[in-house]
Amino acid sequence: MMLFFSLSYLVMNIEFAIIQIPSFSYNPPDSKEVIPLITGLKIGLNLMDRLNYFIGDIVVVWRAWVLFPQRLAVKTTLSICLLGSFVGVSLDIGLLIKGVLENFFYTGNKTEGLVLAIPLIFTNFTATALIGFKAWYHVQSIQRNLGSATTSPSKVLKIMLLLIESGLLYLAFWIGYLVIGLTQDGIPNVAGESFLSIMPGLVAIYPIIIILAVAHENNKPESVNDMSLSQSIRFASAQASQFEDHHSESGGESQLAFPAASINNTAEVEGNEIDVVPRLS
Repeated sequence: MMLFFSLSYLVMNIEFAIIQIPSFSYNPPDSKEVIPLITGLKIGLNLMDRLNYFIGDIVVVWRAWVLFPQRLAVKTTLSICLLGSFVGVSLDIGLLIKGVLENFFYTGNKTEGLVLAIPLIFTNFTATALIGFKAWYHVQSIQRNLGSATTSPSKVLKIMLLLIESGLLYLAFWIGYLVIGLTQDGIPNVAGESFLSIMPGLVAIYPIIIILAVAHENNKPESVNDMSLSQSIRFASAQASQFEDHHSESGGESQLAFPAASINNTAEVEGNEIDVVPRLS
């Protein structure tokens, strides 16, 4: 879905540039024909951006959602955050469409930037905090069960740390977006405009980068400490099974030895009794 929106954004952006080229020629076309086309493309470009932003939030919420399959409170919190993001995105695009239709040169204001960025930042912060809590709980569980038996982080913990780091980076992108939107004051800024231009692309490739990074971490071989720990557990299990087998075999031999001894003793007693009894003549 994000790929479709990104391709649509790219196609409309190219068309937006092509339509404006004749306007700079020696004999420009009638503005009454060009302005409606450019207005529609501006609305379409901003709509694709906002849809990508919302889908990016869905991905962030999903990462935290799957870590708490049995926690209704967590799922309710994430659902409320996602609903807030949807409302913020919808309100922002509605205000932007209204402004563009009234004024062709309208580019938004600080209020619209706050309406868009704050719900998205809050949703990302909540999801990343929940993932961090899950990672902390995982570490405490390992230390409680294994103590100091292992010194290196497990593969699950490494993946969760990767999700936390990526969530913080994504959060930093949105904080930068908010700061730039609040400090521009209608004055063109090359750095700010460049960041705002690449923001839709960053949001689009963010889930792909996370999937590739997690897959790369998941395909890594186990560390030496993890292998030694697992080998120790398997060795202890093998020793326990060998001990049980040896104990059962020794127990069976002893049970078989006692009847044999009793049979031999009985034979000896019977033999003695036969020798003692005198013969009758």
